This record gives sequence, C-alpha cells and structure tokens, in this order.
Amino acid sequence: MKTHVLFLALAFVSVGAVYAQNKVSGTITDIADNSKLIGVNVTLSNNQGQVAGAITDTHGNFVLVADSGDYVLECSYIGYETLRMRLAVAENIVLGTIQMQETSVQLGEVVVESQAVIQKVDRQILLPSKEQTRASSDGVSLLQNLQIPRIVISPIDNSVKTLSDESVQLRINGIEASTADVKAINPKDIIRVEYHDQPGVRYNGAAAVVDYIVKHRDTGGSLMLAGTNGLTLPGIGNYYMAGKVHFGKSSLQAIASYSPYDIYWTRTNNETYNFNMSKAHIASLGGSESGEQRHVIRLIP
Repeated sequence: MKTHVLFLALAFVSVGAVYAQNKVSGTITDIADNSKLIGVNVTLSNNQGQVAGAITDTHGNFVLVADSGDYVLECSYIGYETLRMRLAVAENIVLGTIQMQETSVQLGEVVVESQAVIQKVDRQILLPSKEQTRASSDGVSLLQNLQIPRIVISPIDNSVKTLSDESVQLRINGIEASTADVKAINPKDIIRVEYHDQPGVRYNGAAAVVDYIVKHRDTGGSLMLAGTNGLTLPGIGNYYMAGKVHFGKSSLQAIASYSPYDIYWTRTNNETYNFNMSKAHIASLGGSESGEQRHVIRLIP
C-alpha cells in the first residue's frame, strides 16, 4: 500500500513539472526618446505556432504565460521594425526594457505625408498625418479632421454620434472616457485612432467605438484653452479649459467648461382681420375700424 502511495505522489510531481507555466515580462520603449510604446503586439511562438500573445499597456508593459520550452519572442508595432529574439523558458523571465526603432522608408526625394488607414477584421486603424495633428487643438478636433465615415461631431456640444443619431462610445487606451476627457488629449500624444464600426457585445452594444491610443508621459504637463462665441447671438458660447500634470506613472487632470445658451428675443406680428359686423362690435373686440390688431410675443426658450 505504501509503495502505491509513493508512486502516485511521484506521478503528480512529474505531471506538475511538465505543465508548470512560466511568466515572461518586459517593457517596450522607443529607442529614440525612451517613451513607452502602447499597444505593441507581443507573441511567443514555437514549431507548432503561436502559444501566447499580449498587448503592451499604458506603461509599455506586457506579461506572457507559457510552458517551459524554446520560443521565439516577436514584438510588432505599426511604424516600427519588427523585433524577434530566441528565448529558452524554464522559469519566470524578466526581460527588462526592450527598445524598438521606427521604420525608415526612403523614396528618393519624394516625401509623402498622408493619413494611413489600416483595415483589420474587427476595426479600422487610422494614423493621423502631421498636417492633421498640427491643425487639431484636442482629441475631438483631430477626430473631425480624420473624417471617419458615419461619424458626426456636433459643433455646439462636441458630442460624437453616428449618422443615425446614436452615441459613439469613446475610449482612451481601451478605457471608456467622456467627451471632456477626449478634449483634454494633446493631439501630439495620439499615436493612432481605432474605429470599431460594428463593435458588438464586447462594448455593451455600442453603435460604434472610437479608441484613442495615446503616449504616456512621465513628466511635464499641458494646458488647453478653447472658446467659441456667436457673432450675431452673443448669448451663445462654448468655453473650455483643461490642464494635466504627469509625475511618474500617475497624472493629475482638471477640466472646466462653460456653455451659455441664454437666448431672448421679441417677435412682432401685424395681422389684419375682415369682419362682417358693426363698428361697435369690432371696437368691443379691441380692434380698429379697419380690423387691424398688433400682437407682441416675447419668447424665452
């Protein structure tokens, strides 16, 4: 009996050793300025194909889980050269900082500056051009400059809707955000915009989803002021202020907005009535002998 118990115990230990899983983690940055790269696709593959995959978070970090064995780690990112390295995984591995380099493409003396659109199975990826970024003051105005089909932006309250007047779900690095949060984004920090035309149940039945993938900064800050005012109707306006300060992995943000819509006007109507009755009867109704009445209506919406 003791021999069987010992055999079973050794069998469980052996199985546990075979199926022990290990973590492979690291941080991916830009080799030029050491900025954290968000949304990098990281995979582990062997002779049988891909066994694990992950996407870097807002701090450029990733974690992969795989069994012990020999693998190829691949890091791919739009606009950057794909990076590959061999790994022998037998325990948890911390790779530290992995630096990626931007792709440099030369076309003689021809320089092409245009918005790049990459069509995926489940979404559309838009890479803003330098002109679009330069002409934008915040995340909402950049979205307007991208001119995404089916997306309509209200010039009054900056709300983002579809052509069928359904609200568009806004996100920043995958986290749901408000219009005020998007307006606080510095256009220079936007790496790409992901547009989900048919997001499905993953996004709680939203009609469409716009996800801003932005850089994370460890230091510095930004201050944004914007305002519009009606020329013929001075009571209409939209004023906005946003400030953000970065320190380490945290950031502090303050947003304030003011949108007055105080509209008052007076409308005067002159109306003429023809009555088939005596002058005395017309006078009793408050009209003149010609049957004219003056109405002044003050409308306060």
